[in-house]
Amino acid sequence: MTPRYYQEEAIQKCWAHFASRCAQPAVCVLPTGAGKSLVISEVAKRIGGRVLVLQPSKEILEQNIAKYRALGCEATIYSAIMGKKERSAVTFATIGSVIGDRRAFAGFTQIIIDECHVVNAEKGLYEFFLNGQHGAVVVGLTATPYRLKRIGSASVIEFLTRTQPSFFKNIIHVTQQAELREAGFLCPIRYKRHHEVNTKNVVVRNGEYEEGSLQREFQRARIEDLIIQEIEECGGRRAILVFVEFLDILERIKQRMPGVEYVTGSTDVEERARKIRQFRSGEVKVLVNVGVLTTGFDFPELDTIIVAKATRSLSLWYQIIGRGQRIAQEKGDCLVVDMCDNLRLLGDVQDLQVVELGGKWVVKAGRKIITNKMLE
Repeated sequence: MTPRYYQEEAIQKCWAHFASRCAQPAVCVLPTGAGKSLVISEVAKRIGGRVLVLQPSKEILEQNIAKYRALGCEATIYSAIMGKKERSAVTFATIGSVIGDRRAFAGFTQIIIDECHVVNAEKGLYEFFLNGQHGAVVVGLTATPYRLKRIGSASVIEFLTRTQPSFFKNIIHVTQQAELREAGFLCPIRYKRHHEVNTKNVVVRNGEYEEGSLQREFQRARIEDLIIQEIEECGGRRAILVFVEFLDILERIKQRMPGVEYVTGSTDVEERARKIRQFRSGEVKVLVNVGVLTTGFDFPELDTIIVAKATRSLSLWYQIIGRGQRIAQEKGDCLVVDMCDNLRLLGDVQDLQVVELGGKWVVKAGRKIITNKMLE
């Protein structure tokens, strides 16, 4: 597992940040599919000392520690959901499990945070935990260094270093999507628009689509009929992942397509793992989900994503499409069926660039700056 050139660049920048003992938390930006787990593992291996790797979920922890152990290194897991609470020189933990044991982690002077866009400087689990880790050097990694902020009825996509207040102060490395796609490290995305759902009919409240209004629009459009139509039209594809907004829609699809499998946030952990294994093996061709599989779901062979979910969050839109960006043999592209006009609002994630302009970090979609500006 020799790091690719851009991974080595990211590793060196993270290592240098830790070596400098910089007090200002920093961000390393790597696109989904770029091999973030290997970067995290190599950084944890090389910097020495006591290292705590934090991640928001069990699935991401499993991926990260598996990569670290594949390097021939030893680490422990501190996560209640995984039934283990052990500390060692290098510890991989879920944030929910360390929050009540802050003092036990006082000796960890180097902290790596995966999916660091979820860190909120004003409130939340990470803020509470990190405020108690005096003297620790922090590096966060993410593909999406921004978050959706609600201002009255409007929405703003805020860059992480430009939030008020901000936890992360600077960007130490960026790998651009276009570079990796041109080098053959990311799979091209091909879009198909299906526009019977009209989000202009949906009320926007607190910066996001209002749930009741969105449900009425889905009912008007009979969205389950449209989803089934798209599943059938994609019959020649290898694996179809469907994102839907509400459980009742999922239930209606199940009744009419008994061959599909489904997972939700309330699906038993072992049952969810079994269904995902069947999806990866090809035993199950269509997997419908509500509220999960946006991060931490690594399936390179995935070649079809049906997005029957409306969002104004660029981060969520990117994470959904990112499930299909990984390369695999005999996979020419990933088809993304946009059923809720997300592409018009948020754009093609393949066009996104993270750049510094005039001393400020921004995200551009083509020539257009889209961060720290009001969404339409």
